[in-house]
Amino acid sequence: MGVFSDIPLDRIASDLTGWQRGRLVAARPTPHGIENSNYFVSLRDQAGVRTEWVLTIMERPPAPTGLELLARLAAVGLPVAAPVADASGHRVGRVAGWPALLSPRLEGRHPERPGRADCRALGSFIGRMHRHSRDQAAPGHPRDLRWLEACRREQAHRLTSSEARHLRRALDGLAAASARRDFARLPAGIVHGDLFRDNVLLQEHRITGVIDFHHAARAPLAFDLAVAVDDWCTDADAVLDETAMIAMLRAYHAERALTFAELLHWPVLMVLAATRFWMARLVSPRKPPGEMAARLVRHLERPVWLHPELICH
Repeated sequence: MGVFSDIPLDRIASDLTGWQRGRLVAARPTPHGIENSNYFVSLRDQAGVRTEWVLTIMERPPAPTGLELLARLAAVGLPVAAPVADASGHRVGRVAGWPALLSPRLEGRHPERPGRADCRALGSFIGRMHRHSRDQAAPGHPRDLRWLEACRREQAHRLTSSEARHLRRALDGLAAASARRDFARLPAGIVHGDLFRDNVLLQEHRITGVIDFHHAARAPLAFDLAVAVDDWCTDADAVLDETAMIAMLRAYHAERALTFAELLHWPVLMVLAATRFWMARLVSPRKPPGEMAARLVRHLERPVWLHPELICH
């Protein structure tokens, strides 16, 4: 749960009038949201029509990259909830003095145990998203090597000797990869950056919604796949379901062809994904960081190498 879940409902009702979508009928905080607070809200307009929305309240205004990407993806029919403008024409409003977004509530449920069909559906969505987002200008990913090294220094007192050793190994490997020309030239574009299960809605193995684009930034496109595989195809014991992973990557490849360089650097991208989210959870521990630490160890000790014939069949 985010940190704004105690805002009085009468304050929410008052501030929601700025969107002119109707009066508040009901509101309840959702169990999802690490850096933000989300509410399911029901509004009723003057004609008596009831509509369902998601109100997102944030500590700081969202980066324009994510908002622009949402508008672009919604325009081509992808299942995303682009925030609606308030009465002043702004997509970012205010609730209780905090920046806030009001977005249509999408159908579906967050998958608890996604199967191979679900992984294929997500792979296809990511591929389509990347085809439409690749040429969008945006700043680089903020969680770069400099940020990771700073986190390591700041959180060193919380790490065991084994954790510190694995983290040092991961960062050294990422630095070495980043210095290579072929890694620096991996296909890049706007990535969602946070494609965990709690940011995706499914209905009968069909993607009905992808939410939380607040981490969208420019990065190697395959980074989105690494994040998704690490959550969708890996169990709580850090055991990877390689069949599910291949299903996701094949579906993606059908929408945007993966390059040989992306397949070659797949182990590095998996290490990058696990390291970033481990450090993020250490800095902001609203989710236990140990799970991501275990996944990083798995990627370091048992890297998965992708043969082109497995994906480009």
